[in-house]
Amino acid sequence: DFDSEEYARDDQYNDDQQGRILEELENRVGLLGNGYPFELKGMSLSCKATAQVQSNAYVALLKISLATRKQGTDWLKLVNCFENLSAIVIREFFQCRDMWWTGAGSPGPLKERIDEIHAETGELAWGPDPDFDSSRVKDAGLDFINYRNLVDDRKGGIFYFGQSACGNDWISKVQTDLRQSDYGQYFRAPYANPVKVLTIPHLITRDHANTMLRAMRRLSGLVFDRARLTRLICNMAENGEVKDKVSEISELAEKCN
Repeated sequence: DFDSEEYARDDQYNDDQQGRILEELENRVGLLGNGYPFELKGMSLSCKATAQVQSNAYVALLKISLATRKQGTDWLKLVNCFENLSAIVIREFFQCRDMWWTGAGSPGPLKERIDEIHAETGELAWGPDPDFDSSRVKDAGLDFINYRNLVDDRKGGIFYFGQSACGNDWISKVQTDLRQSDYGQYFRAPYANPVKVLTIPHLITRDHANTMLRAMRRLSGLVFDRARLTRLICNMAENGEVKDKVSEISELAEKCN
């Protein structure tokens, strides 16, 4: 028999769901502006006709978050490429003078990178705890380190310690990575507390805004999600290095989906 009350409840549920979806899509349009590659018409999304670097960036990051094959050479290359792009974007946004990749795709072992940083800045001297085997350390929970000096070349500049997380487990990384108890086992902390940065290709929705705030509190740092990274890339549309990284990420992510 036709149950009008049940039908009304179902109808209300569908309306509520559509309302939340529409609100979130409108929120994304507001967050990203020209960087959002889709046009919202009613309840439907369609791709914009133009294929700009800005919209390409959003799609490339979206592809990472949708990746299903999270192992193998292509996935490792994709993760490394995202770390590289993140380091470049953070360097430009905070107007850093220097940048070093320290993650799995680093051009050398962590000790060599820290020695380079120390030679350049006078800080982060290598000095592992004798109770730990420093010969096998990979990145000490750091994927990149950026540095901004304060007008002159004296010690005491601003370091940005970065970690990138491509998987859905990014929220757990704020509790385990970028900890002084980890990197402090291998090199001396900078004189000024470093700014900790987590970059993720996922987009934190309005409904989960508190998730980001809690993550920032646990991290004692900043979270750059897909929306923020895309906006920053929008301002770097003429940067050839960024263009190349976005294209590379898009191609690699295709292979991982």
